[in-house]
Amino acid sequence: MKEGSNIKYKIEMSNRITRTSEEILNSIKTNNIDEFRETLQLFIIQFELYREQIGENNGR
Repeated sequence: MKEGSNIKYKIEMSNRITRTSEEILNSIKTNNIDEFRETLQLFIIQFELYREQIGENNGR
């Protein structure tokens, strides 16, 4: 059961990172610097959380 929830979490985090990446690209296309900065910061946070989760599971 726990492994299933970990997989679900990883998929959800991956989807969030993908959406945030798309928002970053859109902000670049529209030349919206404020949105770019905000979404880039969000991406970094999401990526770090995702990387920590992957690292914890790979270490087990």
